[in-house]
Amino acid sequence: MNSTPLRRYCPKINYEIKTKFDVFMICLYFIIGCIIGFFIGRIIGNLIVSSSHSTIIKHENISLSNASVGVH
Repeated sequence: MNSTPLRRYCPKINYEIKTKFDVFMICLYFIIGCIIGFFIGRIIGNLIVSSSHSTIIKHENISLSNASVGVH
């Protein structure tokens, strides 16, 4: 008689542990994905910003040289 309640509760406990573990793994993957995405975004953002800054500086130098030529 004692074995029947255990058999009834064991699947439920296993199911609860599995669902909690799945939720934990989903959260863990989500957090890891956010961190990786954040770092990749920062690297790509830095590359884009540095390249755009260099082009902006080139444009400014061209406009300054044109302005100085016009003044002289």
